[in-house]
Amino acid sequence: MLPLLLALQVVAAPDPAAPDARADSAVRTRVDSAIVRFQRQWRDAWEESQAQLLPQEANDWPTERQVRLLALHCHFVATSPRLGPHLIVGTVAAQAACPMWIPDGALAMRDERRGIDGALTTTRRWRVRDLRHTLRQMLDSAAARLPGDEWIAAQRLRFAIDDGDKEGAVQAAAACSRNEGYCALLRAHVLYRAGLTASADSAFLDALSRMPEEERCAWRDVSVLLPAELRRQYGSTPCDERDEFEAQFWMLSDPLWSEPGNERRAEQMSRKVLVTQLAPLGEDEHQRWRPTKGGEAVAESLLRYGWPTQFYWAGNAVDEAHGNWLLKSAGVDTAPPYVVREYSRDRLHTVPAARALLAPMTAIADDWTLNGAASDNRWWPVEHFARDAGRIQQLPDGQRAMLRRAAGSRFAFAVDLDTALRAHLAKNGVQATLFEAHLPDSVQALERSAVRIQRALVVDHLFAEGPALVGVELPGDQGRAAARTRFSVEIAPALSAGDGERDVSQPVFVDPPPDGGGLGADAAIARMLGSTTLSRLRRIGIYWEAYGFASSDTVEIALALSREGKPGMFERVVSGFGLWGEEGGRADVQWTELPGSGRTLTQMEGDVSVQMRSVSLDLRRQRAGRYRLDVSMKTPGGSAVVRSRALTLR
Repeated sequence: MLPLLLALQVVAAPDPAAPDARADSAVRTRVDSAIVRFQRQWRDAWEESQAQLLPQEANDWPTERQVRLLALHCHFVATSPRLGPHLIVGTVAAQAACPMWIPDGALAMRDERRGIDGALTTTRRWRVRDLRHTLRQMLDSAAARLPGDEWIAAQRLRFAIDDGDKEGAVQAAAACSRNEGYCALLRAHVLYRAGLTASADSAFLDALSRMPEEERCAWRDVSVLLPAELRRQYGSTPCDERDEFEAQFWMLSDPLWSEPGNERRAEQMSRKVLVTQLAPLGEDEHQRWRPTKGGEAVAESLLRYGWPTQFYWAGNAVDEAHGNWLLKSAGVDTAPPYVVREYSRDRLHTVPAARALLAPMTAIADDWTLNGAASDNRWWPVEHFARDAGRIQQLPDGQRAMLRRAAGSRFAFAVDLDTALRAHLAKNGVQATLFEAHLPDSVQALERSAVRIQRALVVDHLFAEGPALVGVELPGDQGRAAARTRFSVEIAPALSAGDGERDVSQPVFVDPPPDGGGLGADAAIARMLGSTTLSRLRRIGIYWEAYGFASSDTVEIALALSREGKPGMFERVVSGFGLWGEEGGRADVQWTELPGSGRTLTQMEGDVSVQMRSVSLDLRRQRAGRYRLDVSMKTPGGSAVVRSRALTLR
């Protein structure tokens, strides 16, 4: 296999004989006729297989069965709250498409994405493979007659992949004579289908770079993957002005920054190559590609969602009734078989929300929603794809900390991992990586942190002032999901850039040390809790820093825990000073520290004093609900500096 893959990188153009236009045209006509004949034979075998399975549909959940039929008659769903978001319309509205998830309780067949023959019964599958083998022999003969022909190479490649013949696919792509343009795309397509994602992505980019501008613009177009509000804006932008947006789009949509290449971009280019293989003949095994038969909706469906897991077909009787309606009521051409493209729920949605695409430096973690809840059948994104390299799960929101220093600010992110996952990762020495993205298309790995069995995962780094787009990733494989989160953060100014004003950091929730001693920054970050949703039946630590307060200052400190929805009601915290409070009441914790009290750790950051404090908080007397913790510091007679953090008690 390897020598054949290497052949894709350097392909010597053959030395064809002088062309005979009439003979060449006759060869291509025979090829096209043979392909269409095979596709209809495959469709007959598929319909026979489906008819054999259809009686079992009585096991489908009735409500989901109704949704399927609604999706089949997609032109009726424009205002449907359930299927309206699925609607894809071309120039013929009556031939719209409504791809959807496989309904709960529906009979699941073999994944067609992994092999188009999976929807066939065993006997018919073998019969079809014999027919495809005959077709492939005919295509090989045509390739010998027309060496280097791109269309024949594309069809040889397509049917080799359908047959599961990787080496045949490589040979077909390598026989395409040109080193650039469409032939180069075919070779990249083979690399991607062989699982060589990084090599495929590089090959696709190289192929695009060798194209004329107009052709390259069409291949690079990402409009089908954009939310509606961005698609119009993108479409009105001249092609030569899209480069920066497209580069940024693919960086933000990359499934994992820790893996070489861009899997989502390679997937999209591979889909586009597939469309060029299927569409020109006007039909394929399941679908009609002519615009009058809904071909534009078919193309957009496949470009947005890829090849379906399965195609739902309701049978010949429904096809006949549907066709009669199209002819008599809508006045448009028929296009049987009428199918619903159905997808398994393991697909990933990696293109971020419109606000993240427009303003990445203000994006939040929810802008990268990888998938919906397993029980949420109404979740349907603008695009998704199936990932052979393994699942990716979204990390929870976690807890963030920002500690100012002379040269920047130390930003830390802590997150709780599932117990079993944490133990597995720690046992195998897996490390999490903190990334910073630089617009439009550069990502830098900053820090790596080992996963610890007993505590939350924590990563931190000293950032420069200003907005930053960061990501945290844990690697995975086919047996274990990778994990990630992405969000923007505003990095606080460095202390050296300040004007001498006093400041306080946001309080940080930490696992309190058993000896009750004070914590420095390193220890506090290492002990950060991985969530701001906390148990009421526990004791936690509160860590914060004060900037610009001198060691000779007398400092007045207050902590207050206020419950949301209860204006003016404060519930006393229990601090490391033994102040046990009562439920309700308006008594927050206040104390005064005199110079030399020994209750704080101090370090100098340039000319600025950094005071590090920590106390304990007992949550056992607090009611469940949402709260805000305020930390306030001031010198006698001065103005207080207050910083807050929200928390939820359960």
